[in-house]
Amino acid sequence: MPKVTKFSKFMLIAATITALFGHSATSARADDNSYMDRMLMTLAGQEPPTAPEPEAAEIKDTAPIHTAGLPLLPDPASGEQHEAITELKLASGEMPNHKRYEGIEPQAGEKPQDTAVEAATPEPAAVATEPAYRLNIGDLLRITVYGVTDLSNSYRIGSNGNVTIPLVGEVPARGHVKEDVQAEIAKRLIDGGYYNSPSVTVEIMELAPFYILGEVNKPGRYPYEPGLDVIKAIATAGGHTPRAAKDKIVIVRDINGKKTEIDANEDTEVLPGDSIKVKQRFF
Repeated sequence: MPKVTKFSKFMLIAATITALFGHSATSARADDNSYMDRMLMTLAGQEPPTAPEPEAAEIKDTAPIHTAGLPLLPDPASGEQHEAITELKLASGEMPNHKRYEGIEPQAGEKPQDTAVEAATPEPAAVATEPAYRLNIGDLLRITVYGVTDLSNSYRIGSNGNVTIPLVGEVPARGHVKEDVQAEIAKRLIDGGYYNSPSVTVEIMELAPFYILGEVNKPGRYPYEPGLDVIKAIATAGGHTPRAAKDKIVIVRDINGKKTEIDANEDTEVLPGDSIKVKQRFF
């Protein structure tokens, strides 16, 4: 083996140091002193010591897994099968906290759930209807029995409140609606053995007229029109006379078959069959 002089040894050390600095970018994680010692021993013809193998790091369980109560894997040789595990418990024994996040857009192909609460549809308000007209004395009715020309005619309600029809007789009408009258006529025709199922209709052709007397220019009998009041009735009769007492008006009305006087003014409603009296002033 050739003899190593001090000069040669110095040159080798210098070269090694230069090589170490050039290789520092890739060997930063190695121990510089140990690496230099092994290099010098190799140049001197000595066997460098073998670095001990690193011991395996001890693996510590930070959270022990609870296997008690969990099914084991099936043995292939036994042919035994186990049901799939549907729930896993954490080490603490608590179940995972599943939260529902709102506002997440659905993925492609998914149908978003409609969580909007439908507003209650309000029920339609009941429509107020005017009460059916009650027939009165003097009303003119058109009564038709289908297929029977002898009975189909116009009839006026008499002073007794009845309407007189051939084969039927007197039928109460005052205070009743027209549907009551046509039902009564059909019933009497069936009870009398005239017809099995007669078709009867009743129409109001003319309401009972009203009468206006006293201090008006044209007193007399006038046809009734719906919505009539005292001031309109006086206008129909030509207006007041110069001697009329405008604040002294009386309506004579048939109430349940009894004549009744009602103190009225120009806004009082007039009904069919009413009699209006406009009194005279004395000054």
